[in-house]
Amino acid sequence: MTLTRFHTPTTVSGLIGLGKLLCSTLSLSAGKSQLGVTFLNLEMTPAANTKMCYSDTAQIDPGKLVANDVSVEIDPTQTASVQMNFVVGDLLPGNQDYMVLLAYSPAQTASPPLLTPLSDNKLLLDLNGLEILGAYSFPKTTEIPQAVTQIGQAQSKARQKFLFTINLSTDSIPKMIRVGQNKIFLQALAVHKNDFDRGIFDSAILTKVNTISFLTAKESESRCSSSDAWVSVDDQGGKTIKAAGLNNSAVNKSGASYSTGVTKTNNCASGKC
Repeated sequence: MTLTRFHTPTTVSGLIGLGKLLCSTLSLSAGKSQLGVTFLNLEMTPAANTKMCYSDTAQIDPGKLVANDVSVEIDPTQTASVQMNFVVGDLLPGNQDYMVLLAYSPAQTASPPLLTPLSDNKLLLDLNGLEILGAYSFPKTTEIPQAVTQIGQAQSKARQKFLFTINLSTDSIPKMIRVGQNKIFLQALAVHKNDFDRGIFDSAILTKVNTISFLTAKESESRCSSSDAWVSVDDQGGKTIKAAGLNNSAVNKSGASYSTGVTKTNNCASGKC
């Protein structure tokens, strides 16, 4: 499995005429759901100077502290960059170029505005206010025969993850909080580049909807302290984690130990993991 990392996000000023697209209807042949073929995953984690806590209804993976519904503290006095990571995966390479998009909207819609017959998940973001946080290209790949070893054989194509590192605005987000527009909904999708260039999304596959609620420092102090799980990341990559009910011996790849209390983790940015 390979990981493509983008340190600086590319911002696209929405998709012109997105709501006016008329996609032809295609019949979807019966088949089972398959990651990278009929759906994608979207994971949200704090990256730098970010405190994130999880709602009571969040689906938490204890091994990763990944959830689909989170609250994020935004402090307008913070001078350092506030960052979150959004990992989209696992796309199965094909014989066509892809575009991979990460989008958000302040509202959801009950009726999908685009037809995406190949995707298990449908676009549920309201097009009014929709913005594209990042858009990256993924070139077609060629299958490479893999050697047969005593313990097994690698697949001929490596699945691909895309890491969007987003610099959150400590200027505009507090204004959104003050007027009661502190919640956003996010989805990612992959679509054939040729289709994307023509404004067609028949080939798109999507993630489920993820949710972020932005909090003031005061709100965060109250809500996150009562949350079953939260994680705070400083600008050096050091983590402080509270994870109720998780095994004390669980350790993630960065060397962070999870416990039923609050744990100060190793600072991996310093190379001391």
